Amino acid sequence: MIESALLASLNRLAIPARHDIYVAIDGLIVRRLRHGPRIVDATLVPFRARGAACRRILAVAEGGKFVVELANFTDAYEADITGVIRAHEAVIADGQLSLENAQFRLSTQPLSDFANLREQIRTSWEQGISYRPELTDPDGNIRQKGLRLPQRGALHAIDSHWTLEKNAALVVMPTGTGKTEVMMAASISSAADRVLVIVPTDALRQQTGEKFLSYGLLKSIGTIGDLPNPIVGTLSSKPSRSHFDAIKACNILVTTMSSIGLADADLQKDFAGLFSHVFFDEAHHMEAATWKRFREYCELLHSLLFTATPFREDGKAIEGKIIYDFPLSKAQEHDYFKKIHFVEV
Repeated sequence: MIESALLASLNRLAIPARHDIYVAIDGLIVRRLRHGPRIVDATLVPFRARGAACRRILAVAEGGKFVVELANFTDAYEADITGVIRAHEAVIADGQLSLENAQFRLSTQPLSDFANLREQIRTSWEQGISYRPELTDPDGNIRQKGLRLPQRGALHAIDSHWTLEKNAALVVMPTGTGKTEVMMAASISSAADRVLVIVPTDALRQQTGEKFLSYGLLKSIGTIGDLPNPIVGTLSSKPSRSHFDAIKACNILVTTMSSIGLADADLQKDFAGLFSHVFFDEAHHMEAATWKRFREYCELLHSLLFTATPFREDGKAIEGKIIYDFPLSKAQEHDYFKKIHFVEV
């Protein structure tokens, strides 16, 4: 609840990230990001309030009208209300209304409605990417945003490889050189039908899924234009056939091999058949039995193995054709690593 009289002094509203798709099915979450968190100029007035305090606020901003709910309401609103935000608490500071634990109320849509949108997004990828390079001045300051040297090299190598074959290929890039952006750019440059990204840990699954929702840095550095954001799924449980329709609605699915490995062989084969491309992150894990077995089910897919080192923990080389190997010495030469300062506790 907030004092109605205070709203007249406010002219800005902090709104949370907004998804126009958010579906959860037994460990599978399918999302599409409409926009990230932002601050908008807005006129704020009480909404359907009868006393000195209100639990709902009407925010009129450029591009829409929002109802902010500070309690649980189930009302349907007029058609001119473009978004409903639910929050636990409102905070006022410096002419701005900020919201704690806020999220947009979602409209319910059947999965069948997403199929055309998924294809529209894939079709937009057919315009490809820009290979504009990042350029720096003699002091190391960026004077033109673009792809870093290892990113451009990797993407050209991937494009070249896929003109001839789609068998598993190994891309070696040191940690910190922008491997995830290469995965995203490769998805777009190939206009991939549906991409499976396999990472080794739950933390990387979450992090990678979040990056794909907004294409990471690709828009801000000019590698892609104003493409519609993709439909991204993150799977944290064993895949099942009950997931398949939702996965078919996705452009990208991110999961871990530990999740895939819980399924039996027949289901893993059918699961792999949902995708046109598969990217294995941290591919030095590939010799583990679960990774190796699933890789066999992906023989018909465009497959890439990404790693910071082409060697396994036992010192043997990872199986696969190395199509690009950016050495650690080059990464150090180009100052892609920040200095680490040790502070003893």
